Amino acid sequence: MGSPDEEKEEKKEDEEEEEVELVAEGLDSIRQEVLSAPIELNVAPPMDIGEKEYPQMVQSAVPSDLDDIAVQMAIPTEGMVAAPPPSEEPPKPRDKVLVKADDLIAKARQLTREYKYEAALQQITKRINLLKAKSYKYEYAQTLLFGGHVLNIIQKSDEAKALLEDGIEVLKGTTHEDSNITANLKVELGIADQKLGDFEQALEDFTQAGEIFKNNRAHSEYIRTLWNKGITYYNLQDWKSAVELYLEIARESAKRSTAMTSRLRSLQKISELIQMVGKRSEGKFDSKKYFEEMDKLKIDYEQALAHEVRRITKGGQLEHEQAEQARDPANLALWNFNLAAAEVTAISGDLNSAINHYNKAIELYKEIGDKLGLSRCYQHLAFIKEKQGQDEEALSLLRQCIELREDLKETLKTEEYRTAIQAEIIPIYDELSYLEAKRKNYEASLNAIEQSKSRELINYLANESLDACPYVSDLLEEEEKALGKLRDLEADLFHFRMRYSQDVRRGNTPTVEDKEKLEQAISELHTELQEYRRNIWMKCIDSGNTKPPIQYDILSKVLEIFKQEKNWAILEFIWNPNRAQVMVYLISPSGMKLFQTKLTSKELNSLLKRYKTALIDQNEKELRKSAQIFSEKIIPAEVHAELEKAEKIQYLFVIPHKELHSIPFEIINHKNKFWGQKYAIVKNFSLDLSRITLQKRLEFLKKNPKMKNTAIIVGNPTMDLINAEVEAKEVEHMLTQKGFKAKLLLKKKSKEDVFVKSTNEQNIIHFAGHGVFITPEPILSHLQFATSALTAREITQLKLKNIPIVVLSACETAIPGFLGGNELVGFVRSFILAGSTTLVSTNWPVSDISARELIEKFYEFLLMGASVGISLQKARQFIAQKYKNKIIHWAAYTLFGDPFRKLL
Repeated sequence: MGSPDEEKEEKKEDEEEEEVELVAEGLDSIRQEVLSAPIELNVAPPMDIGEKEYPQMVQSAVPSDLDDIAVQMAIPTEGMVAAPPPSEEPPKPRDKVLVKADDLIAKARQLTREYKYEAALQQITKRINLLKAKSYKYEYAQTLLFGGHVLNIIQKSDEAKALLEDGIEVLKGTTHEDSNITANLKVELGIADQKLGDFEQALEDFTQAGEIFKNNRAHSEYIRTLWNKGITYYNLQDWKSAVELYLEIARESAKRSTAMTSRLRSLQKISELIQMVGKRSEGKFDSKKYFEEMDKLKIDYEQALAHEVRRITKGGQLEHEQAEQARDPANLALWNFNLAAAEVTAISGDLNSAINHYNKAIELYKEIGDKLGLSRCYQHLAFIKEKQGQDEEALSLLRQCIELREDLKETLKTEEYRTAIQAEIIPIYDELSYLEAKRKNYEASLNAIEQSKSRELINYLANESLDACPYVSDLLEEEEKALGKLRDLEADLFHFRMRYSQDVRRGNTPTVEDKEKLEQAISELHTELQEYRRNIWMKCIDSGNTKPPIQYDILSKVLEIFKQEKNWAILEFIWNPNRAQVMVYLISPSGMKLFQTKLTSKELNSLLKRYKTALIDQNEKELRKSAQIFSEKIIPAEVHAELEKAEKIQYLFVIPHKELHSIPFEIINHKNKFWGQKYAIVKNFSLDLSRITLQKRLEFLKKNPKMKNTAIIVGNPTMDLINAEVEAKEVEHMLTQKGFKAKLLLKKKSKEDVFVKSTNEQNIIHFAGHGVFITPEPILSHLQFATSALTAREITQLKLKNIPIVVLSACETAIPGFLGGNELVGFVRSFILAGSTTLVSTNWPVSDISARELIEKFYEFLLMGASVGISLQKARQFIAQKYKNKIIHWAAYTLFGDPFRKLL
């Protein structure tokens, strides 16, 4: 407890905050707070069902004049919300230097919003140089802080560390040495140290920052720093220290009535940690005492709720009883949910008791209409039922869970929220697939994962690429109207269930009939929305096939199309990180078989790190070691044996899952035979998308048996890749020799607008230049033209009518990105969505000379009548022979889409 004066001052601060909030908020915002807060508080993490690796999750510490960047660009964390500190900048006349500095930072801020980090850093560097020469230590340090923040985002944490340490040094001996900006510099420094793997130093950084915030009575910043410190303990796997840390957060939060959310989240995090410790500590961790302290803190939390009710009723907007009724059901459900989740996997877990708690929570969630909370209960109950051997009931619960979240996703207006829900659904599909396989329902198991990918693709297409469709404007307009009505009805029903609405307050309580009418109307709208999505798919994506987005037989449709081709096999991978398991389905004309192998997140991360390090170092010996380990750890031995027996296989389709997309399957080898040389190997996002690319080609050729061969070729737009220019000229020469009408854009003539206008009618699109992959936001990765860049998002909007073969002879154009629920984002999917069915691109930065030679050989075989897949295979074989079988040279290119495609 603080001194009486401190307590008095804190109480005065609370009262002032309450007055400001009540003055600022009208009746609508108060109602929104009362009604929406319980739903927003339902952020308990999905239950662990196996070994789980936690990512490095860090919170940004950006200065206040860049608040909007802090919120938008803070590295995402589980259960944390960016809380930029208030401005400390002392009032100072804006002289010419500061005015110029303000302009530079404004430009940097805008460029950061656009994910143009390198350009933003140029503006930041100018501001640093401008202020360094003058006596503007505060502004200089503030700029170093922002620069460190941007460098952390783009994974240049060693450079970030240098800037941040410089900023701390600059403020030593000044009035700002112990101010919040110094603390923020230390927080960002902790983030850099954590990214560099120096967790002990990161703990020290966060501890020092926390002390400054605490001394300055910057309570929210202090809590934020504790969160970062707790995450560091996560990464050190020091679960006990993490639990103690989150208890401290809860205790600190309990000191202030306005910190209710931080308290609740810390209690949730403790519950999650106890689950983890219960599985890892083998009885050495005493969870009982932490549950006892959580019960005490729960009482504090309930007191804070009571305070919140008083605060809301203080202005007379709500009756006290109504405010309490509005909050109680959701919070009771939340606590039953967390208690059950903790009990399931705690050392002394009682599954039957957990089931009882879940059933109580389910009734309360149904009462308030909380679909997300209800679906989470079903998800966790399914886990319990599977543990008890009741697989059929577990499957039923998982299907209900998925449908609830899909229904919820339909009512969300923005793609950001839909993607977040999709990210939560993916592990549920993983579990559904696992249970079906466990019951030997292999087709159902495979279809479950494919349904997950299809739904994801439908959502993405509906938001990113459908304006090329002549029907789409009307369809999407109707869908938006239906969504609007649905959201209104859901809100009305929610208000009714929460016992609070305009009607209730006027004494006109809705009847049971009113409730049933609302629910019926919502059900009809859901049906209507499904029909719209089927129409979108049929008319705009999968022409000629009505494909419902919910539960349909994908495998049968795939086999129906593939039977028209010969000598193929498919490997579909399903990675379930929670169960540390990879399932591999081998599909061929003769049937389907399932093989399995063990793979933890830690093992996969280690493999990928080793592989990427070998690439960066251009270390052929380490690349070969990575290839061998991939071949042994990712591919079950039985798969190698089955492929070896099937001598007629020419075309090998690989369908990865999640982070497995990052594996270069071309370098998988068995008995010194690399897949990229042995097969015409193709990698695709999903089995169904493979089917669609083949079907589009068959339908296109049926309608267009004869057509003019045209091509557009871009070479060396940035004028720094001589071999790219030579390559483009050679490709143009080879195509024109075979009767193609080829348009060549070289160097300064390689304008983005010219390229975009010229792509519609082309059969071949060839780009030889720089490709830039943006890790934090893959959809903004871009191809660099002479004076501008064409992003992956803009590529999606192209209208490629002639299903062109696209060749991207640029660095890193095949690298997949993972963005929330979007499993694969970047150049590949963008071109396929724009209309291409076949795409050749690069896995890593390529050698100009060997890359040029490989591409020239590829076109040589293609123009001789070979398919795209066979042409790339033979080109790899040629380069492997010339360059002593060095992976770095022959394996850089990969194929997506339809490998059977030939030139007319």
